[in-house]
Amino acid sequence: MAKQIDETKEELKDKDTKKEKAESTKVKKIEFRTAKNKNFVGFVHPETRRFVTVDKDGKLLVKENDKKALAILRTAADLVEI
Repeated sequence: MAKQIDETKEELKDKDTKKEKAESTKVKKIEFRTAKNKNFVGFVHPETRRFVTVDKDGKLLVKENDKKALAILRTAADLVEI
């Protein structure tokens, strides 16, 4: 009986450490918005060749480790980095 309790405690600890690792590896996203009175719709991502669009509020979220997409968005005249 005591052995089962110890095993369940170890399993719970393992789950907790996995959750902590998952939270620590989450990549922060950088938000861009379409500037006022501008009409930016989206761009083609250079690596994936997918069309990345803004949402209905004019927001665009990009992971901070996506250097190529960030370079494109930072040079765009119609966007503002938040």
